[in-house]
Amino acid sequence: TETVLPAEAPDKTVSWSSSNEAVATVVGGKVEAVAGASGTANIVCTTNKRKKIATCAVTVKAKEAESETSN
Repeated sequence: TETVLPAEAPDKTVSWSSSNEAVATVVGGKVEAVAGASGTANIVCTTNKRKKIATCAVTVKAKEAESETSN
């Protein structure tokens, strides 16, 4: 969840983006890994007036398939 300061800022609207949407996407401020993908992405939050930017690097590792065993 983003917090825009100061509290009295007239426009608290932000936009989200991912540098690698094949690995991770951002929907409503929530980062989601792409199923089966592995890699890195920079998640960027930008204020509406583009004066402030926050970035977070994420690493996604694909889940290994579980093997079935027979008895």
